[in-house]
Amino acid sequence: SEWIYRGGTRERAPLNNLTPVIMAGLEDKIAEEIEQLKRDIVRLGAGNADGKYEVAYGVLFDDPEVEQYYEALLGTLKAAKKAGVLDFKGQMLLKGAHDNVPITLLIPPGDAPAPPAPAAPAA
Repeated sequence: SEWIYRGGTRERAPLNNLTPVIMAGLEDKIAEEIEQLKRDIVRLGAGNADGKYEVAYGVLFDDPEVEQYYEALLGTLKAAKKAGVLDFKGQMLLKGAHDNVPITLLIPPGDAPAPPAPAAPAA
């Protein structure tokens, strides 16, 4: 907690004084989750025709590690999309209805290997 001192007494700071502290903590958490999301897409995804990592929303959503890590997967996806880290069609993804929607990683983690080439279509 943040404290202020008035007239020699210690009081809790009003919420508006805490807003910058709270926002900084939230921004750090979001940045951390976006970095983890990048690693998860690399781990679960494959290369697409453009040479970028791609994973279906249903694969990402159903992964046990992803289920345990994110408080709100869709919120993290939307924040990463807004930051230009990844892309997907639409504004919202719903389990079941959007399981096959590809999520494309535009900015991979620095230590990510090049994605494997997509499998050639069966003849």
